[in-house]
Amino acid sequence: NLATGWEKKLTNTKVKKVGINNESLTVAYLNKLKRIFPKAKFVDVSSKINELRMQKTPEEIKKISKACDITSLAFNDLLEELQNKRLQTEKDVAFYLEKRMKQLGAECTSFPTIVASGKNAAIPHHQTSNKKLRKGFLLLDFGACYKNYCADMTRMVYLGTPSKQDKDIYQLLL
Repeated sequence: NLATGWEKKLTNTKVKKVGINNESLTVAYLNKLKRIFPKAKFVDVSSKINELRMQKTPEEIKKISKACDITSLAFNDLLEELQNKRLQTEKDVAFYLEKRMKQLGAECTSFPTIVASGKNAAIPHHQTSNKKLRKGFLLLDFGACYKNYCADMTRMVYLGTPSKQDKDIYQLLL
């Protein structure tokens, strides 16, 4: 994030070339840059940025690892909560995961947490609802964000004891 007011500090209107990331730059922001640098040619440098981002520094790897650790710990704690039947709905599960990740040091979640139970587990990107948890499959898609580095975990758990048919369905989909 850039500090507010940065554009007022730029007084060099002779800038001839500005590198932009076409993959993530909004039209509104591009228009703003064009007003700040009216004589500049805008060049897409997104492939170079992506190339640079592929290689992680030891410090970046530590942050990614921490995000993954937070996510894993929250999942393990959730399993205990589910076993003790302390959570009643999909939203309860999502709220628990998000709260627990923040308690463990996450600044936020990587994306909106998806919790899908029963038939909802078959819906890609299901919107977590107030559906009551019952015996059956429970799909979880969530992750912690730690110092701007994100984890992403997808897990399928079974509430109760799965039948042979449930196990066969799981193996087929796996």
